[in-house]
Order: sequence, then structure tokens, then C-alpha cells
Amino acid sequence: AVGASVVTVDASGTRDAAGNAQEPYAAETEFDIDTLQPEITQFTSVPDSGCYLAGDTIDITGLFSESVWGDLTLNLDSGGVVDVLGVAGSTAETRTYTIQAGENSCDLDVAAAVVSAGGALVDWAGNYALWTGSETNLTLPAGENLANHSEIIVDTTIPIAVVDPNGDEERSGADSDV
Repeated sequence: AVGASVVTVDASGTRDAAGNAQEPYAAETEFDIDTLQPEITQFTSVPDSGCYLAGDTIDITGLFSESVWGDLTLNLDSGGVVDVLGVAGSTAETRTYTIQAGENSCDLDVAAAVVSAGGALVDWAGNYALWTGSETNLTLPAGENLANHSEIIVDTTIPIAVVDPNGDEERSGADSDV
């Protein structure tokens, strides 16, 4: 496998911290050495298209290159935040984004995936997830973000009626002279 190595270890004469002798391994025993950093490989959503208002919900799924453990936060380009807490040995995690007033996006996307302060997102071998710029900003999947797979419009802007003091209906939607 890519990134995997086979190592022959002579454990004869080794002892643990309590002084117990190492039991011999069979000749065919293999050890996995994982040095690959887990990555976010894709973001998808259900529903995958449409226009959504404050109070509506969208399920966002993050896919990982291998099983991971930890917590992260998805910062959306709408200004919304989705906490992905308690990931425990999973390659796919889905959380619900509830749209709040003041959040808007013409094509919803994950702007940043951030590991919680003092936390980590790791694989079974303890390799930290691939990051960009700082150890808390995870690398986003090029061409595999939400906007690449969906057309989600988040619009919480309240429409404003335009008053035309002249009563000219043809001017509806235009700026008023009031």
C-alpha cells in the first residue's frame, strides 16, 4: 500500500517497563507503520440544491481519507458555523447546519475547517490531519467542496418594499425619491 512499510524487528531480549520478557513473534508477523496524514477528501450536502431561509436546515457531510478521531469546526462562507464534535473512528461525519438570520451565500461552501483550540484530528496511528497555514486550519479538498457538488443559496435578507411617492408602478423596485 502507498505510504506503508514492512519492517523486520528483532525483539529478542526486550522487556517492558515492568521487566516482563517480550513474547516472540511468529516469523510471518507484520507491523503496519502509518505515516500518512489523514485528509478531508470531500464535502457534500443534503439537500444538494435550492434556496434556503433562516431556520432551514442542511445536512453537511465531510469525508476523510481514513478513519479519524477528534473535533473540528466548519466555518461556512455564509457566516454560519457547524461543530463536528466527537468524531470517533469515522471516515464520514454528517452534521446539521441550521441557518440563522444574517447568514447569506450565493453558493454555500466550507470556507475553513478548523481544529478546536488544544484539540487535534488524528488517525489511528496518531498522525495529525493535513493542515494549511497553521496547525488549526485543515486543508480543504480542491474541487470537492460543497459548491462543487451543489447549488445552495442561503438568503436571509428580508425584502424591502420600495415606495414610489408618484404612484408610478413602472418604477417598482427602483430607488424612491422619498
